[in-house]
Amino acid sequence: MVDDAARRARQVEDSLTIGDHNDLDRRPLRALQGFAVLAGGVFRRHQRMSLPSLKGGLFVVANPVAHGARLAAAVSAALPAGMTVMADARLSDSSLALGASFPSLAPASMFGVVTAARVREALRLRRRLRRSGMRRGRDMFDVYLFLAQAVRFAAARDAVAGVGIGRVVIADFDRAAYAAPIVIAANEAAIRTASLVHGSPSARTYLPLYAAAVLPWGRVQADWFAVHSPSTVVHPVGRPDVDDVDAPVGESPRLIVCHSREELSEHEQHAILSRIESAATVGERVIVRLHPISASVGIEASWTRITARADDVTLGTEPLHEIVRRGDTVVVVSSTAALDAVARGVHAVVVADGGRALPADLAALAHADGGVLTRDDFVVARGVTAQQRIADALAAMTSTERP
Repeated sequence: MVDDAARRARQVEDSLTIGDHNDLDRRPLRALQGFAVLAGGVFRRHQRMSLPSLKGGLFVVANPVAHGARLAAAVSAALPAGMTVMADARLSDSSLALGASFPSLAPASMFGVVTAARVREALRLRRRLRRSGMRRGRDMFDVYLFLAQAVRFAAARDAVAGVGIGRVVIADFDRAAYAAPIVIAANEAAIRTASLVHGSPSARTYLPLYAAAVLPWGRVQADWFAVHSPSTVVHPVGRPDVDDVDAPVGESPRLIVCHSREELSEHEQHAILSRIESAATVGERVIVRLHPISASVGIEASWTRITARADDVTLGTEPLHEIVRRGDTVVVVSSTAALDAVARGVHAVVVADGGRALPADLAALAHADGGVLTRDDFVVARGVTAQQRIADALAAMTSTERP
């Protein structure tokens, strides 16, 4: 039988699987900055974090910038009166109206929640983790991440204590390291929990779900969750961040190839190049949209032949659903940008090898036979209609469901 300390240590460790911290460099200086913040908390007895009333429920935003902020703003418009929007105010987009701030793992954000009692508890769990052999990493940065996340778990338990009876804690992504402590603490406090879907789910990124309910985009995702997480309550709601109209007709058809930092096989390169050649033959403009991070890290060698044949190479800094036009064809290997196109009624094609692991929607799109699947299979609603479905789902959870 696993003792409580071992269970909590495992909980903290597992919650660090998904998050932006995994993409950071692991310089010792970064860890030392974190240790300095934790050490400062040893001399602080009382919690400094001040939260407003959360009695109306809580919407936790793990990604409060760029497309994440746009999604959060669209969801916020559907929330019942009195529900508080929470993110790390230090990092959040200024356009997002926050009602409360809760720190991310960044040392500069952590200072307000570090106390002597929480650091002692974090160190106790770290020792338990070390004895049980559960550690994923052993460098200084891993140690800081674990200790900081353990402190955040303790702070989250205090925070959710203010959520009113019968209310809901909803997250934009419950598996994210930012949101996980709050969702898990809410579960332990018998508070209803739900998670939105911010992309196409896969076992690596979405399982196991922490939330008791999930709000997927459409039937394809709902079926996937029913198979892979049968105990989870599923409320398909659609995409509130996408306008409830099809894309306008373009002046001329374009071929848009979306890069997602994947290495291409020879077969995948050939499939894309063949489509580029066909497009060029009929006078279609070829655009390659690179993943935004490519501006700083470059592109994979297997993509150089693709970009060399394009008329335009751009960075995908804006959502594809805002710029596609009817008449365009969007080609992807593993980029979920294809679903932005589908959501606006634009044709999308997946050219991945049969052996490549794909998230739920892309796998369905890749295996779709002609017109077997429609847009409604992928996105059950858009815009204000999706917002209403979110409001209805939250109302159903507060009135009938039990955690």
